[in-house]
Amino acid sequence: MSPSNATDRAVSWRSSNTSVATVAADGTVKAVRAGTAKITATAGGRSASVTVTVTAVSVPQVERTVYYKPSKSVSSAPGMWYRPVGGATKYVVLSASCDGWYSAKVSVSQGAVLEASFNVDGVIDNNGLKLYSGSGAVLAVSGGKVSSSAPSCGTLSSTMVYYKPSVVSLQAPRLWYQVNGGAARSASMSLECGGWYSASVQAPSSAKIKTAFEVNGVMDNNGVVNGVTVGYVGSGDSIAVSNGNVISDVTPGCKVAK
Repeated sequence: MSPSNATDRAVSWRSSNTSVATVAADGTVKAVRAGTAKITATAGGRSASVTVTVTAVSVPQVERTVYYKPSKSVSSAPGMWYRPVGGATKYVVLSASCDGWYSAKVSVSQGAVLEASFNVDGVIDNNGLKLYSGSGAVLAVSGGKVSSSAPSCGTLSSTMVYYKPSVVSLQAPRLWYQVNGGAARSASMSLECGGWYSASVQAPSSAKIKTAFEVNGVMDNNGVVNGVTVGYVGSGDSIAVSNGNVISDVTPGCKVAK
């Protein structure tokens, strides 16, 4: 304080905008949010002011991977609402990952807690309105539980599924399949040759793939036992189904498009 021999050394401090910056009794200024504020010191009937500007700090964005495994068969890929706590909500459609899991990569502020809920064929899974949350690089949700570890599905490979309907198909059949007993998924098939249709399935190596086929709105699922679809089960690089028979690692004996 000047002069050094001042008799009234009491100083009061005031901020014109405490939502931007506050000032303590000893004159220490603390930033609150971006903006400007005038800091005024008063002593001995005299005042002096200084304007301070607070700038926002850019928080780095990081990528998080969210995995979700529906508890039941789905007709289409689940969607996900997500947000960092206190932030704006966004929506993304998940992509098939492996063994019944779906996933999406999202960007959020470093250190932020990520909250998520899921849309499964129009039914919302939001953890009883509490949402699923986590702050790590991975958020995996299955059976109402949250994990910070990615699913272990092994090395993925492509299995080509071939199907020859026993009746004339008015449109391409639809493939329904389960990988190692996971959630049912479906895929459109494409015409190949000689009445055969095909679709590619991503699955862990050596996985058991149960298939069924929808032809003109009628399911060819190899029958039902005790309420459970038998399906056509195979593994390997290819599965061929025709006339109720399934053969693994064999392609149709006609010229298959590559």
